Amino acid sequence: MQSVTVSMKFTLNWLCFTVLILSAILTSACQNDPQVQAKIEAARARNDGPPIFKVTGGEMQAEIYIYGAVHLLPEHTDWMRQDLDDLFARAGTVYFETPSDAQSQREAASLISQYGYYLTAGNGLSRQLSGYEEKLLFAATLNSDLPQGTFDNYKPWLAADIITASLLKKEGYHSAYGADTALLARAKTAGKYVAFLETAEEHLLQSISLPEDVQMAALRDTLVNQNELGVQMKTLVWAWLSGDLERIDSDVVSAYQTRSPKAYEAVFASRNRRWAKLIDERMEEGGTVLVIVGVGHLAGPESLPELLRDKGYEVERYRASQGENVLSTIDLYPDD
Repeated sequence: MQSVTVSMKFTLNWLCFTVLILSAILTSACQNDPQVQAKIEAARARNDGPPIFKVTGGEMQAEIYIYGAVHLLPEHTDWMRQDLDDLFARAGTVYFETPSDAQSQREAASLISQYGYYLTAGNGLSRQLSGYEEKLLFAATLNSDLPQGTFDNYKPWLAADIITASLLKKEGYHSAYGADTALLARAKTAGKYVAFLETAEEHLLQSISLPEDVQMAALRDTLVNQNELGVQMKTLVWAWLSGDLERIDSDVVSAYQTRSPKAYEAVFASRNRRWAKLIDERMEEGGTVLVIVGVGHLAGPESLPELLRDKGYEVERYRASQGENVLSTIDLYPDD
């Protein structure tokens, strides 16, 4: 994931360079002061957290904040920060990715029954796998606490999704503890206007519409890496909690794009474009809006922040300051 940068005019370059030099000198001078170092570390701890971007620039002076969430988390994960708490209180409307109400679940179940299984004999999933991959599928079935042969008539996209969710659940990662799940419940309780960026059908069609060879490649990747899922998820959550979008880009988004460009286009790029268009339209209505999406959608050159910058909006990383300043300004010319 590329680092978040602020565009500056050429005339400011020398000033920025001078400030950078002065900062380096001041930091070097303070490195041996334990009290200063303790304050710096405390400030980092206060300001680091799940990433939030502020989007402004519409004619209606709307403010839209985009929060990157993780959908599956262990219980008791400490992810709420004061910046998000304050924004949540201010927002009149809160957007989430996909609805999960009873009607949406029925629509999803109907799509899965229609597009999730092989309907003719002889097309079973195991017939498309090598002997070694069949053993990996058998291990994944047992590790998911499912009966042998469960996935025989599953399409590859559905098998990969269920195996991943089942194995992560055994590692303690549940959607019930996800940040978006908690915030959705909170938004409804607080009487916020709740809206969604896509329907359940639009969400599922991202996987259903992938060519079968792409689906099979994703399933094989899942099977080969099934024992690493817990470690990978732990690394992702750590990067999310510390606001490390570069790590999320390199480990998740860019890696996904490299392994499967078509899947990346379906899961990330195309959805980001649709959502950026929707957010662009919502900017014309004014007010304060909070948008909650998976943190991967905030990373990389085709991320939501970058697409909204391309539309002419000012997009900046939002951090709430909590506590005393680490450095105080000094008037170098008090007589002027």
